[in-house]
Amino acid sequence: MNVRDVVRSSSIGNNVAEEDLIVAIKNMVGSGSLVLQDPECDVESYRGYLLNPSLSIWLWAVLSTVALSLTAILFTPDTFPLVIIRWLLSSILVLLLPGYVLLQLLFPERKEIDVLERLALSVGLSLALVSLIGLTLNYTPLGIRLIPVTASLSTFTLVFAAAAATKGYLRAKQRSGRFYERS
Repeated sequence: MNVRDVVRSSSIGNNVAEEDLIVAIKNMVGSGSLVLQDPECDVESYRGYLLNPSLSIWLWAVLSTVALSLTAILFTPDTFPLVIIRWLLSSILVLLLPGYVLLQLLFPERKEIDVLERLALSVGLSLALVSLIGLTLNYTPLGIRLIPVTASLSTFTLVFAAAAATKGYLRAKQRSGRFYERS
């Protein structure tokens, strides 16, 4: 269904100028009462969802950041210029990513939380989650050392990123190719 079909099938299409229809549709989209999906958006398969940059760019950013962080933490020597990169990437892994993927799972829509709120909540949730993961590791034989902490944070981040991507795919598939009015 395209916009023309929506206009023809709706009550706003009766005896209204084209410019007024465009304004009405823009207002409905702006208020969130009408959702427009890109007809080129292939979400019929999970692969199609993952390869669509507008839907899953956040996932690829998280995966690449985790991979770069692991590489930097585990394989970077303690020489001066490289240790700064290691500190930056490990700080992102500890202070941002765990909370971000949890928020992405809980609030997948961009409209639900704006960027600044998402960033602030991500940092706060990450601090709480890292504390809980550290407390859990303290009571295991592994203890709180570099490898167990890195592995635990990476695993947590990747598992919750996969869960959030799956939830996002199911939502996108449910809405794919349709125009609908929210109640």
